[in-house]
Amino acid sequence: MIPIYEAEVAKINHTRKQDGLEEMQEMPLARVTSQRLCRRCRGPADYRCRTCWSFYCSSECKKRDAAAHVFTCRMPNRPNDVDFLRLVIRKVSREVKSEDEERMHNAFTYLFSDDHICRTFGFNNCADRLQVLNLICLYGTLFARVRPAVRALHEELEASTLVQFMLTFCKLERDIASLRNTKECSCVSWFLGWSPDTFPVPNMDQEQYDIWIAAASSAFASLNVDQLFKAEYQFSRSQRDVLDLYIAIQPTLWRLPDATTSTWIKFGFCHCRSFSQRVQLAKHYLSLATSGATFDDIVAAYEALRIPELMHARGLDISKLESQGVVPRRPGPCEYSVFRLMISVEHALSGRFCDCFRVHEQRECHRPFETHLEREGDLNFGFHLTSSWEKWQLLNFYKYIFRQRSFDARRMARAVDDADRDSLEAYLESLDPGMRKRLHLAAAPLSQ
Repeated sequence: MIPIYEAEVAKINHTRKQDGLEEMQEMPLARVTSQRLCRRCRGPADYRCRTCWSFYCSSECKKRDAAAHVFTCRMPNRPNDVDFLRLVIRKVSREVKSEDEERMHNAFTYLFSDDHICRTFGFNNCADRLQVLNLICLYGTLFARVRPAVRALHEELEASTLVQFMLTFCKLERDIASLRNTKECSCVSWFLGWSPDTFPVPNMDQEQYDIWIAAASSAFASLNVDQLFKAEYQFSRSQRDVLDLYIAIQPTLWRLPDATTSTWIKFGFCHCRSFSQRVQLAKHYLSLATSGATFDDIVAAYEALRIPELMHARGLDISKLESQGVVPRRPGPCEYSVFRLMISVEHALSGRFCDCFRVHEQRECHRPFETHLEREGDLNFGFHLTSSWEKWQLLNFYKYIFRQRSFDARRMARAVDDADRDSLEAYLESLDPGMRKRLHLAAAPLSQ
């Protein structure tokens, strides 16, 4: 016999355990949830913005948080395009100053993912990464020197005189550097070499970015197909795939294939487990074009899945990458479905809208009204007949799984093809113990 109180506690703990909750004695201590905290430093706050209900510990904290605060405050006509530009410049400048190659690469990807900002503030006029860095530096200097910067730049943008304002600012910076006998910033010297006609800001009518045009011209020259392009030669599907790869990895652009692009699978970048491996593989592809291999040789090797053999024949040492499991060719059918799932998950959770998210009739690879997953992924990985909420949970779960250091696409592919239907679930459990309980899925296996 046990006391009635202990019996009640044991009963409650049993119920909580079934619901995946901690026991009563393991619950965290009660804390005040209504305490006003500073939006920036999370300290006790006694100061409030006059326009909205955001709390700060001081006016100094409010000023330092102004770049982010403007997106939640109820100020009239805010945020505007210049507010978004300031946020982008701060983020990109911080990554560039880190001098970390991966962070810089991600910063450029982040910048060029916003077409409106790029066209409004002239980034589509830049022909290479150095010009982009100069323009970022110039806008950063403008935000630091002009007061009030956002209002001034917004008024000039509305009046279509932003480029003249920037040229005047650069001339003043040159005069100040001359008076102080100091060296002017390289971004000032670079921008004064342009005119409103050669560097229009904004440039909303130009659809193609100059950086992509320059990369395409460089890729055509390196592959010796510029004459074919001028003659309007109709390239085959495989030839276009090879051209797409070489355009993306040109040093002036350096857009390494990732899970949001098809070249990621087609040329073996899906096997890379780190950014450095992707860099090495891209450099080997560039070296292949300068090793004497012709465009036709590369296309033929790509079609026959013999690019590694071609690289070896041209004297390129890829043994280090091969020892790490990175092979410069698309994966076999067994692994292909896993990498396709990785692309679908990354695409669906990217936060960006894509036209493929619409319902399109007569799509061979997709079920009717399925906008994110092809038929194979829908059936093999537990998405079939799930609700929208369950599909969202599964997408986030797979994204978490793919980021685990111990994740192996080959092992997952073997689990999918295994005759035992519980193999996939067992492999996922080995990466994330208790995953089914947290996902609140039915008792049926993931592989249907």
